[in-house]
Amino acid sequence: MTQSAQPLQSDWSPSVRLLFKFLLLYLVLYVFPMQLLFQDLIIWFGQTVLGVERSVPTNMTGSGDMTINWLTFAFNVVVASLGTAIWTAIDRNKFTYPKTADGFYILARYYLAATLLSYGLVKIFPLQFPQPSLVLLTQEYGDSSPMGLAWTFLGFSTGYQIFGGISELLAAMLLFFRRTTLLGALVAVGVMTNVFMINMFFDVPVKLFSAHLLFIAAGIAALNAKPMWDFFLMGKRTRKNSYPLPIKDREWRIIAYTAQFIVIAGLIGSSIYANGGRYFSQPDAPEIAGVYKVLDFELAGESIAPLTTNKKRWDRVVIDNKRPGLMAIDYMTGHRVRFRAELSADVDSITAKVPINPSLTSPAGTQLNAGWTQPYENELELRGTLGNDSLSVTLKKRSIDDILLISRGFNWVNERPFNR
Repeated sequence: MTQSAQPLQSDWSPSVRLLFKFLLLYLVLYVFPMQLLFQDLIIWFGQTVLGVERSVPTNMTGSGDMTINWLTFAFNVVVASLGTAIWTAIDRNKFTYPKTADGFYILARYYLAATLLSYGLVKIFPLQFPQPSLVLLTQEYGDSSPMGLAWTFLGFSTGYQIFGGISELLAAMLLFFRRTTLLGALVAVGVMTNVFMINMFFDVPVKLFSAHLLFIAAGIAALNAKPMWDFFLMGKRTRKNSYPLPIKDREWRIIAYTAQFIVIAGLIGSSIYANGGRYFSQPDAPEIAGVYKVLDFELAGESIAPLTTNKKRWDRVVIDNKRPGLMAIDYMTGHRVRFRAELSADVDSITAKVPINPSLTSPAGTQLNAGWTQPYENELELRGTLGNDSLSVTLKKRSIDDILLISRGFNWVNERPFNR
């Protein structure tokens, strides 16, 4: 494919002008924080205009598919549609569409590139998908949520996560420059299609966000749909559309390139600084982290036998190695409770509110106060109180190599599939 300067055409049809106006207005609304600036108005719009009867929580939960996100999407569509109608009514062909489109093109490129850059670097370090922790590794497979299953799959292989990050970073760097924008958009389409499908089919709550990124990448690539069709499918000579920098003056072009360098360097530097700081400041695992089998269990001075009918008897205790303070207790009856604890290495103690009744949605918990000792290398003894009762537990540490997902490793030669 050869390249030539072929600016956007000014003789756009009415339908193309309408689509351009809507997309431009929608992208501006989407990129800027409308949800934060007009939150009350968006909630009123959802409840009054759309008839949403449920409550609309606005606290940050990490989900991008909250009710407020969907209402913001609908609000932006309505506002962009009204803006398109007003723009068309007062337009009278006074606006220079190609020049406006140049700014739209740059905004779309840089927004997509900056987003892919941040997501790429958080995978390269790697932080987005943590390696499976002890609590997760000892959880029953069927108790995983679809998103948890995806996070385990992606977090298990650091190399695969870094590969995904490099792919996103490559797309971002190509999108920053006009001559490589098409290649960057095509790479982004491939990367974001995979991300979007994972979000859709593993119920990851960033479906709206990933769909927008995929749409923007596809839109940038679609500007060269005709040349790509002719070249790849029809075998014809063709020219790739090139959108030159809309600045003719040499001095202003130097200023523009300098600003571009500063923006790109700032985005890369700030993202590396933020992710690098997180990666190198991750807390160490507690010294007693591990998976422990309960050997002896005494509650209120009574020794409780390891029978599945004993609802109070613990079967296993897991002290997480990735998230300090996270613990899990598996009961003989088969149910598990997870909770956060304060582990003090200075006085060798554990303090926590244990949600004894797992059916409660927000239990106050039963207070656990226990000190620990390690009489032998692979043993742990807890002595203290659970609620108003005395507690004495002897635990045997399980070797991490007993967990197949950890011990199996990589093998070049496999005489038969090892699929368990």
